[in-house]
Amino acid sequence: MIIENSSKAIIIRDSKILLLKNRDQYGIGEWYCLPGGRQKSGESIVSALQRECIEEISVKPEVLALKFIREYIHSNHKFSEIGNKVHKVEFMFLCNIDKNSIPQIGISPDKSQESIEWVNLSKVKNLNIFPSKLNEIEELLNLRGPIYWGDIL
Repeated sequence: MIIENSSKAIIIRDSKILLLKNRDQYGIGEWYCLPGGRQKSGESIVSALQRECIEEISVKPEVLALKFIREYIHSNHKFSEIGNKVHKVEFMFLCNIDKNSIPQIGISPDKSQESIEWVNLSKVKNLNIFPSKLNEIEELLNLRGPIYWGDIL
């Protein structure tokens, strides 16, 4: 099993969070996630986050603070029979983008990425979102970080 680091951007503006809307070939249907992605060898986790955001949303975020750390060990979860067999360590950072920036599908979006949406924080609890703990984002943002979530879907 491969171990990989990944970084994600938590971007909040006007009580809304910036999310990627996805649809995939595995039968999960429509689902959401934070922008960001895999760290490359020789790249800092912050540089990886900024590069991935440029690729996915065409905006380079200002990284403010580490909020959450999540592990995802693929073989431990309900989708273990599909997708990549990985052990992911994911770092989620509170980020800021310039108020004049208009996020849009970037130069190298993920294959499943359909669109970018600003979602009201109060509506995130009803989304099919990964990691699933993000359904509680309104409450979680009030906690002092960084917080380790463990191995969750």
